[in-house]
Amino acid sequence: MTAESSTTTSDAAITSWTSQRELEDVLKIMAAAEVPCGRVYTAADIAADPHYKAREMIQQHQLSDGNAIELPGIVPKLSATPGQTRWVGPRLGEHSQEVLASLGIDAASFEGLRARGIV
Repeated sequence: MTAESSTTTSDAAITSWTSQRELEDVLKIMAAAEVPCGRVYTAADIAADPHYKAREMIQQHQLSDGNAIELPGIVPKLSATPGQTRWVGPRLGEHSQEVLASLGIDAASFEGLRARGIV
């Protein structure tokens, strides 16, 4: 048996076993057997998790139009230099002319593209 087929067989066995149980039951059984494991979080799981909120891993920021947006916090959290989000990024199309100019598109051509709704 090759390492690859062994992994495939193991994956199939794990999938078969876990798919017959609720996640919380799997985690309890694995913890009782001292097997390191954990759930894989979806974005919704992360947003709802109180630990993520307590660690400020979801941070609220304000867009240039005044709307609020939640963004991921900085990982890892360092005590002396914890990191921060300094800006939320450019507005859609804010740098289009600059980028296209770097590709040789002059201002008149850019305005033509804009007039036709291309940029």
